[in-house]
Amino acid sequence: RGRSLPTEAFEIIGIAAGSEADVPVQIPEDMRQALAANARIAASAAKAALGMTLRMITSEFSDALGERQLTVQGYRVVSKIGRGGSSVVYLAERESDKQQVVLKILNASPSLDETLLQRFVQEFDIISSIDHPNVVKIYDRGFSEHHAYIAMEYFPGGNFAEIIVTGLSERQALSLLAQAGSALREIHNRGIIHRDIKPGNLMARADGSIALADFGIAKKLGEDLGRTRQGELYGTPYYVSPEQIEGNPATMRSDIYALGIIFHEMLTRKRPFEAESVSELIALHVSAPRPKLPETLADCQKLLDRMLAIDPRDRYKNADELLDGIDEVWTQQALRTLKKDN
Repeated sequence: RGRSLPTEAFEIIGIAAGSEADVPVQIPEDMRQALAANARIAASAAKAALGMTLRMITSEFSDALGERQLTVQGYRVVSKIGRGGSSVVYLAERESDKQQVVLKILNASPSLDETLLQRFVQEFDIISSIDHPNVVKIYDRGFSEHHAYIAMEYFPGGNFAEIIVTGLSERQALSLLAQAGSALREIHNRGIIHRDIKPGNLMARADGSIALADFGIAKKLGEDLGRTRQGELYGTPYYVSPEQIEGNPATMRSDIYALGIIFHEMLTRKRPFEAESVSELIALHVSAPRPKLPETLADCQKLLDRMLAIDPRDRYKNADELLDGIDEVWTQQALRTLKKDN
């Protein structure tokens, strides 16, 4: 069947075998034309498939070649460990002290979108001013003719997504929530909204502590970035807040909402809202009943309800209030334990 014009098709049932004296088979002209058209289409498809395969091979070869040739002064590149929408992430070793670091590399070609470069520079400016145990550490930034890079802390323990699937106790979940809340308190007090709180951006250290990472779409309160156009929605659909879905700017309470989704995952190993399409998913954030925890986790229900309130005015207004809410749960559990012991 032709891509632009219909091609008449014929089914050939079979040609009977016969002797050499048999009359040659006569193929009608319209059938001959159809068979020729079919052959052209098949040849075109094969040529396109071959071209695509060659492009894929060339791209993979170029990537591999790029990895071998990538040099950043002061660092020895070990391997590629990830790729984002506009950057590639490498594991590297700092030559001065052999410390393992992550190099986030942005292609600095002349065709680079200015907005992407602004966000890249902003990420360094935001994090480099922060020294907090629950925020990723930034070591260095540099530019060359071909790329820009940020050197930051490496987390061999992976991220929250890998921790959640292993299962957490209620106390472990509350402890990790408190660390994440402490990170939010630090950045919010500096007027920074993260806007992409999700398990993949909460990193795990070997000592059991966690750190908030990836400030690529973070925003400073009161700053007109001139980059969020009407209809654009930043964040990840599973963790985006109702007010963002409705077109309002993200606030501190939006970050708290996203953290509430993660808290539910930590407690149950399930997201509170699941759907087969993005449109159905974001509709659940706005209108679905808030999730109810099992009776064994009833102590955390009030905390979760406040974090996941549809109306941001009903949520904790800041991370300090959230941390107070966590303390209330711990206090309640401690008092109950004392009563049992007595």
